[in-house]
Amino acid sequence: MHDFFAGRRVLLTGHTGFKGGWLALWLRELGAAVTGFGGPPPTEPALFALARVAHDLEDVRGDVRDRAALDASVVAARPEVVLHLAAQPLVRRAWREPAEAFAINTHGTVHVLDAGRSHAPGATVPTRPPASGSTRPSQPSGSAGASAGTSTGASPRPRRGTAGWSSRAPTRAR
Repeated sequence: MHDFFAGRRVLLTGHTGFKGGWLALWLRELGAAVTGFGGPPPTEPALFALARVAHDLEDVRGDVRDRAALDASVVAARPEVVLHLAAQPLVRRAWREPAEAFAINTHGTVHVLDAGRSHAPGATVPTRPPASGSTRPSQPSGSAGASAGTSTGASPRPRRGTAGWSSRAPTRAR
C-alpha cells in the first residue's frame, strides 16, 4: 500500500474529524500529498490539533454542502484519489437536527462525487461494496442508501474504470 499512495495527490474530506484526522496522519506517513477539506474540528480538545494533523498537508476549510467551495478545492488539489470521510456522525445531533444531518451526509456525498467527476475524472474514488459482500449492486429498493458509498441499486455508483469515472455495474470475477 505504501507504493500506491507514495507521491499521489489525495483529497480527503473530513480531515478535521476523528477518523479523517487519523487517515490524514496515515496518508502522510505513506508519502501522499494530502489536501484536507473540512469544517472546524468538532471537539475541544481535538485530535486535529493535538496530533498536528495540519502539519504537511493543505488544510482547506469548507462545508461539503457548499458545492462551489468543493469544486474550487478539487480544481486546486488536482487529486488522483478522493477519500470522502466528511459526515455528521452523531446520532443524538441527527435526531435533534435531521435535515442538517441529511444535507451533510447525503447531499454532501453527492457534491463530492459530482465535483470529482467534473474536475478530477481520472481520480480513484473508493466506495464500500454492498453489505452482503457481493460485488454486484442489489436490486432497486426504491430508496437510497443511508451512508456514503453504499449501493442499493437505486442509481449507479461511480467507480474507477480504465477510462476514469464509470457508472457500469461491477462484475464478478469468474
